[in-house]
Amino acid sequence: MYIFNDSKKFKLVCVKYDNCIEFKVNRNGNVIEGILSKGVYYNWIAFPSLNTSCQLADFSDSFWNEEQLFNVFHNDFDVSTVLMTISELKDLFSQDYQSYTDGYKFMSTREYIFWLENQCEVLSYQMIDMQTRFESQLNIDLEEELLDERNQYHDMMRFQYDDTIFE
Repeated sequence: MYIFNDSKKFKLVCVKYDNCIEFKVNRNGNVIEGILSKGVYYNWIAFPSLNTSCQLADFSDSFWNEEQLFNVFHNDFDVSTVLMTISELKDLFSQDYQSYTDGYKFMSTREYIFWLENQCEVLSYQMIDMQTRFESQLNIDLEEELLDERNQYHDMMRFQYDDTIFE
C-alpha cells in the first residue's frame, strides 16, 4: 500500500496490482476513488462510484488529460485533484516491489504474504527463545519437536512460493 501525505491536505492511498492502481484520494474533505490503468495502446482511469471512465493520454500530458477529466467532473477542483493523483502515481507503474522501510514502493501480493509470514516467524522464533529459557528453568526439553515443526513450515513455504521468492 502506498500512502502519500502533503501539506495541502492531500492524502492518497492506493494499491497496485498488475497494470492497475486502485486509489482513494482525499483533498480538503473531498474523496475520489478510482482505478488508474496503463495499457499497451492507451491509458485510462475509471471511477466506479460514478459509473464512468475515460481514456487518458500519456500520464504526463496534463493538458489533454485535464480536458478528458473535465468531461467527467465538470469542476476544476476535482479535475486538479485527479491530475495531482495521476502525477503521484505515474512513476509507480515501473515499480513492482516495495521497500520495507520507506513504504513508497510496491511489492507483489506474493511478496507481501511472504513478508507477513516471515514477520510471524521472527516473532515465533522470539517466543520459542523465551519458551526455551523458561523450559530450562523447569528442566523440560521441547526444542527438538519445535525445530521439526519449524523445518516443516519452511518446507511448506518453499513449496507454496517456489524458490524464486528466495532469490
